[in-house]
Amino acid sequence: MMTGRGSIDSAVEAMKRGASDYLTKPIDLDELMARLRRVLLFQERFVSIKMLADQLQRANQELTRLDEMKTTFLLHASHELRTPLTALRSMIQLIREGKAGTITDQQEEFLSIARTNIDHLANIVNDLLDLSRIESGRMELNLAPLIWKG
Repeated sequence: MMTGRGSIDSAVEAMKRGASDYLTKPIDLDELMARLRRVLLFQERFVSIKMLADQLQRANQELTRLDEMKTTFLLHASHELRTPLTALRSMIQLIREGKAGTITDQQEEFLSIARTNIDHLANIVNDLLDLSRIESGRMELNLAPLIWKG
């Protein structure tokens, strides 16, 4: 803002109404140049901040999209892994029960190791399913008091 009747009161009023700076007449060229440089610097910073904010917003949207893809992948992969693990667990149990004939002690030991590892994998798959349910908001917490019997 520029005025021929400069006073502190008019400068304050101009700033309250949105002016970014205030000059009085007669114009001092050095002062004008210094203030223009400051305004241009402020404008450059404003544009840079705006560009960075836009980039940040786009990056955030991309991260949200990737997170949704990860959650969907975990859900589908966990379900797809669970089916063959269940079948393997059942087949091992049938063999251990003698449904495929008599087994040796060594075969029983191997089947026991296989069953332990299948159970371990099944627990990991269940944890992945729980994680995907938690992330998608489909898991409800059931808060209950814990009674310690020590």
